[in-house]
Amino acid sequence: MGPDELPRQPADQPGGVLDSRPEPRGLNRLIRTGWRREARKRAAVARAPARTMKGRLTVELVPKTSLCDDVGALMEDGTWDRVRRQVDSQAGGRCEICRGDDPGFLLECHEQWRFDDQTRVQTLERMVALCSDCHKVKHIGLAGIHGQGVHARAHLARVNGWTLSETEANIREAFRVWAQRSQGPWTLDLEGLRPYVDPVERARIVRLAMLPPERRRTTS
Repeated sequence: MGPDELPRQPADQPGGVLDSRPEPRGLNRLIRTGWRREARKRAAVARAPARTMKGRLTVELVPKTSLCDDVGALMEDGTWDRVRRQVDSQAGGRCEICRGDDPGFLLECHEQWRFDDQTRVQTLERMVALCSDCHKVKHIGLAGIHGQGVHARAHLARVNGWTLSETEANIREAFRVWAQRSQGPWTLDLEGLRPYVDPVERARIVRLAMLPPERRRTTS
């Protein structure tokens, strides 16, 4: 049998001219396809943003670029005391989140804001009656500065029924949003003050809120 008469491999068999499967090279010869697919899936999950968990109690951080940090600080002492009593009475003397109370003391008055990230408008929705523990969670950055961060985290986890890792993930996400929102200025909408103060007082508060903090003392 001459060289031209060697038996030929069928074209449709592995390695034949019609076999379209790529020849395994390098590590592909050692790593199964299923393993590679599973590794890609795990990498995609790791790159995906963390899922934001919703709970009864949330962390609310006002952007550092917001001119108005505290509406209560812009009110006269008598006005702020009256607003606190009104909010406490409307809540029936119980925290609006955990339903706890503090006999003999007024609940703390918290300003609930809504942020529109498209228009960058910061709107005061209403005043909320909170116990001191829930209020610490709302301002958890300040709680940490005052050495109460651990207590605030424990209260957040207890009220929402979260694990420690879920609680920490939620706090990290809140600070991520805060950092993003702190990149630029916000326009204030204080229409939410209408149920609590008269028109003259509200107009005065709005004017003060628009001023830089260092100019408020000389204007009020």
